[in-house]
Amino acid sequence: MMTAERRSIGFTGKSSVLVFGAHPDDAVRACGGVILRARAAGATVAIVKATDGAALGGPEGVPTGRRMAEDRKREELHALHTLHFPRRRVFLLGFPDGGLEALRNDYLEPKGLPYYDPWLAADRTHGRDVTAVGMPFYGDALVRALAVLAWYFRPTHVFTHCSRDRHPDHRALTWFVKSALRSAKLRPAVYEYLTYHTRTKWPSNRGPRILPREAAKLHLPGRIVDFGLTNEEAERKDAALDAFVPILGAAYFNPWRRTNEIFWRTGL
Repeated sequence: MMTAERRSIGFTGKSSVLVFGAHPDDAVRACGGVILRARAAGATVAIVKATDGAALGGPEGVPTGRRMAEDRKREELHALHTLHFPRRRVFLLGFPDGGLEALRNDYLEPKGLPYYDPWLAADRTHGRDVTAVGMPFYGDALVRALAVLAWYFRPTHVFTHCSRDRHPDHRALTWFVKSALRSAKLRPAVYEYLTYHTRTKWPSNRGPRILPREAAKLHLPGRIVDFGLTNEEAERKDAALDAFVPILGAAYFNPWRRTNEIFWRTGL
C-alpha cells in the first residue's frame, strides 16, 4: 500500500540535487518548485537535459530540426534565467530527440553504425553548447555521460521522469539515469516526477491541485510525495513557464500551473 505525504523533501546546504529532463521544458515544468526550494536552502543544484528538442519541428527534418533545437534552447535558458538559475549548472547533452528509446533497445552498445538523428543529420553529439562533443549515439555513451555528471555532483536527491510515463523518451531517460547511478555506485533518493499524468488529460483552465490519493490510482511503485509550493514559488515557476509559450502554446502548460508537484520516491 502506497502512502501519500506532503513534505519539503528536506533540502539543506549539504544537499546535492540533480534534475534530469529529456526535453528543454521538462525540468522547469515538473520541478520548477523543487529547483527554487533546493537553491533557497543552499543546496547544489544542476540540471541535465538529454536532448535538444529538435524533433518538435515535425517531419521536415533538416534544417527545420536545427532551427527548432536552437529556438528551444533559447527558451530553456530564458526560463532558467527567470528562475535565477546559473548557466554553468545546466548541462546540454545533445542526444537525439525522439531516439532515446531506440538507444536503449537497438543501439545500446557499439555493434554497428550509431543511431542517426534525421532532424540534425548527425550520429553523434555536436554544437558549441553541448557538454561533450563527439559522443556517438549509442546507449552506453549516454550512460557514461550521465555517470560522469553523477559522480561529479554526488547527488543526495535525483529527480527524473516517471518510469511508466507515456512518452518513450521519458521512460528511456529514467532507465539511463538509473543505470548511470548504479554504474557510479551512488544511491541517492530518487524521485520520479509526473509529466503527463493529470486529473484530466488537458485541463482547459488553471490546473487544480492533484491529490496524492488520486495519483495513487495509477498504481505506480514507491511512496507518493505531494510537494506543496508557496505562492511565491508558484508565481516564479509560472513566469518561467511563460518562456516556453511561443513554441508549445499557453494551453500546453495549464496542467502544470498549479500549487504542487507530485513525485514518486522510488529506488534504483
